[in-house]
Amino acid sequence: MSLRAACRFFWLLVLTLGPVAESAGHFLNVTRCSVEVDAATRRIEMDLRVDFTRLLGDPVVYYELSRAERAASEAVRQQLIESLQDGLTLMAGEKRLELEAIFLQLPDLPLQKFTEPWAAPMSELQFEALLPEGSTGLTFVAAAGLAIEYPLVLTLKTSGAGAYSKTRWLEPGQVSPSLTYSLAPSQSVEPMPATAPSVSESFLATALRYLVLGYRHILPLGLDHILFVCGLYFLNNRWRTLLLQVSLFTLAHTLTLMLTAVGVLPYHPAIVEPLIALSIVYVGVENIWRTELKQSRVLVVTAFGLIHGMGFAGMLGTFNLGREEFLTALLAFNVGVEFGQLSILLIAAALCGKLHGWKHYRLCVRLPANLSISIVALVWFIQRVL
Repeated sequence: MSLRAACRFFWLLVLTLGPVAESAGHFLNVTRCSVEVDAATRRIEMDLRVDFTRLLGDPVVYYELSRAERAASEAVRQQLIESLQDGLTLMAGEKRLELEAIFLQLPDLPLQKFTEPWAAPMSELQFEALLPEGSTGLTFVAAAGLAIEYPLVLTLKTSGAGAYSKTRWLEPGQVSPSLTYSLAPSQSVEPMPATAPSVSESFLATALRYLVLGYRHILPLGLDHILFVCGLYFLNNRWRTLLLQVSLFTLAHTLTLMLTAVGVLPYHPAIVEPLIALSIVYVGVENIWRTELKQSRVLVVTAFGLIHGMGFAGMLGTFNLGREEFLTALLAFNVGVEFGQLSILLIAAALCGKLHGWKHYRLCVRLPANLSISIVALVWFIQRVL
């Protein structure tokens, strides 16, 4: 391959990854939904915390709506409520319940809190519904086409005697477990069992849910972590050294993830997220001027793993882990992350493995890849600082 062809390859990567850098500057956000059943009065209260950025299409439009006078913005507010009423479904047996909106509060935040990459400008809504006579089970689902942040963190609970609560996270179109209840003819409430079999979950099921979550946080959602692992690959492609680096990275981020998740270490996204981007910039730049792996890279990878762990904890902390599933979720999430990282290495090896012996490999593959990684991460760093 000629130098001109190599330059074309490089600019193709830059032009491809440039828009990706712009669109991937936002981090995983969630929608929170709490559904409480009062079996004595047959009433359901659904509290929702949702970021309307996706539904409105622009964070600036969302900010302007939050600042607009109530009378001038009533039509848009009603459209948002109707979108949620259409897209969120509560089923009592085979009957879909009518959701009545009784409260909507838009966030009172400055513009920066709507536009910054880790922004989560949440609006608060409350809906009410009435259970039909004779119903015994309640399920929830959010339509696949509803433009809100996923996963949706759902808490199903009952009030009164024998109160019960369980939190699950749902993907678009996924039906929740059924919450069982017993409607009382009077104000006395039939006690709920100590555990509700319909929403309880085995150890393996809990582990599998969080393993999948950890994997998806890398592939396909974790573009910054994908680039970091690719940066490890494009310095030295020997599997022994790659596995050593990835393992140290995993151990380091497991430590800070656990310490941050339990509150020992604080999580400040305005500090942590720019540092994550800067770590990717450093790895890409180091790969350009360094020709072989040094022992110092091991220390660098470990240090960056500690930083990335805080970022993982910021995401995992949104799921309101119960005490009984905390350790299972934490370990399974990390195993999923590790599988995701190994998948990235396998994909990189499949795409580039046969080119390692090519005499132009460094100029035409390794150099453009590392430049692209550095440029994309630098864009992220600037976005996260400004």
